[in-house]
Amino acid sequence: MLALQVQPKMQTLSHPEACPSVAELMAYLRGRPHIAAVARSDNFNLVWCNERFARGFGSTPESLVRSTFYDVASGPVVDERRALMVKVLETGKPMAYIQVWNGVRSLTHVYPMEAHDVLGHRGFFVMIEPLVLPSIDEREFDHLPHARIPHLGDLATLSRRQLEVLRLGAEGLTVEEMARELHRSDKTIDNHLRELYRQLRIHNRAQLTRFAAEHGILAFTRDQWFGLVAAADLHPANRARNPHMNDDPA
Repeated sequence: MLALQVQPKMQTLSHPEACPSVAELMAYLRGRPHIAAVARSDNFNLVWCNERFARGFGSTPESLVRSTFYDVASGPVVDERRALMVKVLETGKPMAYIQVWNGVRSLTHVYPMEAHDVLGHRGFFVMIEPLVLPSIDEREFDHLPHARIPHLGDLATLSRRQLEVLRLGAEGLTVEEMARELHRSDKTIDNHLRELYRQLRIHNRAQLTRFAAEHGILAFTRDQWFGLVAAADLHPANRARNPHMNDDPA
């Protein structure tokens, strides 16, 4: 069954002969609107995407055709994904990895695409599925590689410190506990929380926790999340979008 070939089961990845065609993958996507999908040629230009992928960038599939990878993500994010994906064409085998894409923790499958398939291009067919359901057995994904640099999407407007406070606040830490953890004053943490509430359009800690859960942030360990936001902060492309990314308000 196709579902067994495409579902995120780890044994699938060790059987490349079960790799489905692009036509089968596109058929599988019908009725699964939560999965974003995109097909890129071997030079990484977009040749097809579904509504879910385009909607994540406030666009339409027709408008994104012939766009480049760099049109939807910063250079460091693209470079890391390209390095992961190119192995699929080199080996002819599908692969999977965990990433933060558009601010959401996601399981990403990459399949080789050949010119004789329905889209007429050699390249990559990528499916991006949010990993936020509490019923997911995380042990299934322990052996998968993680993209080190997150694609933060709308979260890129938050500062590095605010992203750290988002995680700690969602864990249930008090202001005093967060201040000790981040070596900041209680007043600074209060300021970060107020700005988080404003930017995320939420009003209390329960909504903050729900937001973090819905984006898969709580599925990362604290150290993993801090490492991701630190990696995002290090790159000039992200700083150009948000020059105050690592600032603490007075």
